[in-house]
Amino acid sequence: MRRVEELARLARSTNDSGHPARGARIVHRALRLLAETERLRPQERDQWAHTKARLLITLAWSEFEVHGLARGQERLREAQAEAEASDGVDVVGLVHDLRGLMLVRSGDLPASLVEFDEAILLLDALEIRDQAALLLNRGSVHLHRGDLALARADLARSAEMALLNGIPSVEFKARHNLGYAEFLSGDLPVALEAFARADALDVDVSRSVWFLDRARVLMEAGLLAEAEESLARASALLTIERANQDRAETHLARAQCALLQGDWQLAKTHSSRARRDFRRRQSTAWQSRADVTRWQASLDSKGGPARVSREIRSSIAAAGVDAPTDPEVSLIAAEAHLALGHVDQAVAVLARLGPPGGRDPLSARLHRHLVRAGVARAAGEFTHARRELRIGLTTLAEQQARHHSLDLRTAMAVHGGRLAQLDLRIALESSSPSSVFDSLERWRAMSHRRTAVTPPSDPELAGLLSQLRIVTEEIRNTPPGSSIDRPRRRQQALERSIREREWRLQDDGRSERSVRLSELRPPLAARHTDVISYYILDHQLAAVTVSNGRCRVESMVPWSDVAALLARVRADLDALAGRLLPDPLRAAVTSSLRRDLTRLQAALLPSSLADDAPLVVVPTRTLASVPWGMLPRRHGLSTTVSLSSSRWLRGLQDEARSHPQVVAVAGPGLPLAGQEVRDVAATWTMGRAVESSRGAATSLAAALTSHDLVHIAAHGTHNRDNPLFSSIRLAGGPLFAYDITQDAQLAEHIVLSACDLGLTTPRPGGEVLGLTAAFLSMGARCVVSSISRVDDTTAYATMRRYHELLATGVDSAAALGLAADGDLSRPAPFVCFGSTWEAID
Repeated sequence: MRRVEELARLARSTNDSGHPARGARIVHRALRLLAETERLRPQERDQWAHTKARLLITLAWSEFEVHGLARGQERLREAQAEAEASDGVDVVGLVHDLRGLMLVRSGDLPASLVEFDEAILLLDALEIRDQAALLLNRGSVHLHRGDLALARADLARSAEMALLNGIPSVEFKARHNLGYAEFLSGDLPVALEAFARADALDVDVSRSVWFLDRARVLMEAGLLAEAEESLARASALLTIERANQDRAETHLARAQCALLQGDWQLAKTHSSRARRDFRRRQSTAWQSRADVTRWQASLDSKGGPARVSREIRSSIAAAGVDAPTDPEVSLIAAEAHLALGHVDQAVAVLARLGPPGGRDPLSARLHRHLVRAGVARAAGEFTHARRELRIGLTTLAEQQARHHSLDLRTAMAVHGGRLAQLDLRIALESSSPSSVFDSLERWRAMSHRRTAVTPPSDPELAGLLSQLRIVTEEIRNTPPGSSIDRPRRRQQALERSIREREWRLQDDGRSERSVRLSELRPPLAARHTDVISYYILDHQLAAVTVSNGRCRVESMVPWSDVAALLARVRADLDALAGRLLPDPLRAAVTSSLRRDLTRLQAALLPSSLADDAPLVVVPTRTLASVPWGMLPRRHGLSTTVSLSSSRWLRGLQDEARSHPQVVAVAGPGLPLAGQEVRDVAATWTMGRAVESSRGAATSLAAALTSHDLVHIAAHGTHNRDNPLFSSIRLAGGPLFAYDITQDAQLAEHIVLSACDLGLTTPRPGGEVLGLTAAFLSMGARCVVSSISRVDDTTAYATMRRYHELLATGVDSAAALGLAADGDLSRPAPFVCFGSTWEAID
C-alpha cells in the first residue's frame, strides 16, 4: 500500500510539473499494483476504493491534458463512482474541483464556477494541498471572468496557504496568476514584476504556461519580438509535455502576435492550427476564439471579406441567435461589410454592439475605436469618425504615460498604427493641408510626450549596469584570437535582465498634448523658420511643408527609393571616415557621395521650402539619419531634426542661457579627445575639462544632471538590436541610456562628438529609439550628434568651431551649419536634434 501512495504522490507532482503523459503512465502502474493488492486483501475494499478514486482523479487530469474533455470526464465519472462506494467526501470535493478545472480550460466559465463553488462547500474535508489547489483553481475562473477582486482574494489565500505549508508548486501558480490579474487590470509593470517573482521561486514546475501568459503581457505592451520569443519557448516545452490545450492556446497567441506585426499569412496559419486542435479537444469556446483571430487575419486577403462574412453568418445561425454575442465578432463582421461596400449593414452591426467592457485589453479597446471610426468615415460622418480616433489616441497616450520605461512606451505605439493611418486618410480626404499636419502631429512620437512626476531610483538596475560595464570591457580587452563566447553570453543575459528590470519600474506620468499648426505658426513666423513633416502612406513618401506661412501637402517618391539612397550615403560616409583610405579611392567615394546627396535632396526637399530659411525636419522611419546639413541646399544653414513639432516648440528657450555651466568629458582611445575637451572648456567662462583617465560612466551620468551644456568626445556605438544599449565608451566601461537618472533635470544641451550616436532604430508603430532620442525624451532640449562614423580630426575641427560660434550667441542649429567646412572628402555628418539652444557667455 505504501508503494501505491508513493506512486500517487509522484503522479500528482509529475502532473504539477507539466508532464501529463508521464503522470498517466505512473498512475497506471499504481492502479495495477492496487488491483493486485485488492485481490490479495479483499477485506479492505473501502480503503482501496478511496485510493483508487484519488488515482482516477489524477489520471483524469492527465488524460484531459493529453486527449481532451471527453476522455477526462469519463475518468471523473469512474472516480465519482468509486468515491460514492467508499463514502469519500474528500474525493467528491476533488471531483467537483477537477471537473471545474476541465471546464474552465475548455472555455465554459459559468459551468466551471458552479463546480468550484460545490467543491468549496467541502473545503474542510480536503487535505491542505488540495485546499490550496482548489482556491487557486477558483481564483483562475474569477480571473477569466474579469472578477479581479474575487480572483485576488482566492489567489492570495492560496499563495499564503501554499507558502505556510511548503507547497511551492501551488505557490508558483498562484503568484503567476496574481500577475495575470494585474495584467488584466492594465498595470503591466506590476504584472511583469509578479511574473518575475513567481519565476524566482525555487520550484520544479514547468514554465510553459508561465511563458505563454508572460507573452500575452508582452504583446499588450507592444514588445512583439520578446513575446514571440516567449511563445517559442512555451511551444517547445508544451510539445515535450504533450499538454495539448496549452499548446493550442500558444498557437492562438502566436497568431495574435502575427496580427500585430501585420503578417496576415502567418496569423492565418497559426490560428487555423489552433482551431483544429481546439476542435479535437472539444474546446468549443476556445475554437470560437481561434475563429475570431482567423477571420481578422483573412480580411485583407483576396475574397477574404466575403468568406469571413459567410462564416460569421453560419456561426450565428448555428448558435441560434440573431446577432454575434462576442463583441470582437461584431467588429470583424462590421469590417467585412465595410470591405464589401455594405456600409448600411456595417452600421447596423455596430448599432447592436454593447458598451465596452471595463477590463478589455488596450488592443481590444483600440480595435473598437478603429472600426467605429472606419464605419463612420464610410457613412460620411466625419465628425463622429474623428471623435472615435481622438478617444483612441487619448486611451493609448494615457496608457503609455503610465510607464516609466521608454523601451516599453515606444513599443506600445504598435497598437496605434492603424488608427494613425485612418486619421491621416481622413485628413487627406478633407483637402486641408493644415488638417493633414495636425493629424501627423497627433500621433507623432507619442511615447516622448510624457512628463514624469515621481521618477524611480532602482539599486538593482544600477547593480546590473555595473556588471554589464565590467563584462563589456572584458570583451573589448580580450586579445585577438581568444574566445569571447562566454562573456558574450553573459553580456546578452545582463542586457536582457536590465531591459526586463526597467519594464517593471513604475512612476506616475502624464501625457502632453500635441500642438496644432495654428499654435505653431507664430513662433515659426517670429524665427522665419520652415517646417517639413514627413509620412509614408501606401509605400509612398510624402510630406507637409509650412513655408512663409503657407501649408502644402507634397507627394514625393516611393519610400524604397529613398531607403536605398540613404543606405548608400551612409555607406559612403562610413568609408570616408577611415584614415587609411587611399586617395584615388577617397576621390571615387567622395564623387559617389556628392551624387547621392544631390539625388537625396531632390527626393526629400520640395521647391516649396525656402532656400535660405532655418528648417525644422520632422522625420519618419530612418529619415532622422539623413545628414541634413550636407545636402547642397542646406549647407551652412540652420537645420534642426525633431521627433515632433510639439517637441521642437516645447524645447524653445524663452531667453538665451547666460554663462552656462559647461563640462567637456574625454573618452579613451581618441588621440585628439583630450585637446578637444580642453579647447571646448576654454571657450566658456564656466567651462571645465575632464580628461579621459577621469571620465568614468558614473561621473558622466552625474555631470549630465548638474550642468547646462555637456560635451562628450569619445567613441560611440549604436546598438541596432537594443537601441537603449547604445553606448559612450569611457574609462572603466561604457555609459548606456539606462545609466541616466531621471530624478533630476538633464543638461539642456548635449554634444556627442562620437560616431553613430545620432542613429535611431525604428520600431513597429513608427516610434524610434537610440541614445540621442533617449536623451531628448529624458529632458534635454538639444542634442548634437553624428549619424555615421566620423574622422577624429574632422570632429575636432568641427566641434572647436561649433563652440566658438555657440559662445558668441549663435543658436545651436545655425552654429552647426556654419561650423561644417563642406569638405565632402572629410565629411562632418553632425545633426542638431530637438530644438535650438542659445547661450550668452
